[in-house]
Amino acid sequence: MNFKDKFLFEPQRLQRTPEGYLTAYIRVSCAGVFRYLGDDGKTVERVLRPESEVGDPASVMSLNSKPVTLRHPKENVTAENIKKYSVGFTGTDAYFDGIDLWVTITITDPKAIEAVENKEVQAVSCGYDIAVYETNEDPLNNWRGTEYTKVQHGITYNHVALVYAGRAGESVEIYAGDSVEELFNHKNKTGDGKKADPAKDSAMKKIVIDGAVYECDEAVAAKVAGMEKQLADSAAAHKAEVEKLTAEKDAKVAELDKVTAERDVAQAEAKTLKEKQLDEAAIQKMVDEKIALVGTAKKYGCEVKAEDSALDIKKAVVTKAFGDKMDLKDKSEVHVQIAFDAACIHLDGMTGSPNQSPLANNFSGISDDAVNDEAEKAHQAMLDKMSGKAK
Repeated sequence: MNFKDKFLFEPQRLQRTPEGYLTAYIRVSCAGVFRYLGDDGKTVERVLRPESEVGDPASVMSLNSKPVTLRHPKENVTAENIKKYSVGFTGTDAYFDGIDLWVTITITDPKAIEAVENKEVQAVSCGYDIAVYETNEDPLNNWRGTEYTKVQHGITYNHVALVYAGRAGESVEIYAGDSVEELFNHKNKTGDGKKADPAKDSAMKKIVIDGAVYECDEAVAAKVAGMEKQLADSAAAHKAEVEKLTAEKDAKVAELDKVTAERDVAQAEAKTLKEKQLDEAAIQKMVDEKIALVGTAKKYGCEVKAEDSALDIKKAVVTKAFGDKMDLKDKSEVHVQIAFDAACIHLDGMTGSPNQSPLANNFSGISDDAVNDEAEKAHQAMLDKMSGKAK
């Protein structure tokens, strides 16, 4: 038997493709109890579409790559008539989330696109066949508080229809297996000459859960409303608690950041102090070495000054020992050092002190005042050079 379900359309989901089509991933059906016209086209039957059937993998897969039509055709869509009815197609991503059935639809026909953009299309409606339509002998059976008398099995989808307001206008007929919601929205009068009134047809209340519409009696609706209020209150209390804990966490993080910043400052100050101490020790060592070098040069009778570089002082000693015989122009510091050591040995031999270290702090023949004066000059020259005052 052929059935048609109606599901609220969500045009705001539709997006334009570069080709000008409209496409969206939307809900097209769901599990639940629905009202259908019986075989006589008059009686109303409450039929359950169980989650196990709507979510059956074979049923879900049958929704993939199906034609989209503008209104339901009076026959199933096939390869022979698809050009006549198709205004688009479904994708290959049909998915059942436990209640709702989703799939991508793409509308390619200009007339259908215009109907959507003019808000004439208000719903999507799946056309499908079922293998078994079982009668439930226990009329008290219910699904989530809604009674039903029949159950669908073996759902196989044929097409997805775009449904107009009032189901396409004055001339549309209602068939057995059609959703009763279509009948209630239809502008024509019923067979008794009165307009169909869903409120009089049923005392059931409609509730909305996660965007899906369900029917239940007043007691169940009241219970659901109470539960929803409890959930809302609980959610509000939970949100307040989360905000409180978040504020406390932020305060602790800020306090930790402050302590970390203070620690970093202290570590930086300690590092600076340590580096300063190391610099002063290095300066003192360099000054001591310079004083010793100046003393050695003066011992050999070289005319040098404290502000002279160590390299120039060594060259002066080499010149004192060997005259112009040793050319040190453009020579490396290593070369000059070797020549300096040789000059010291040579000059010590000339003075009768062959074992005297060339860098020993032996200032014989030089007064203490002279040594102190040269040391002070060397120290000051070194400080001036390191501070940038002297070049």
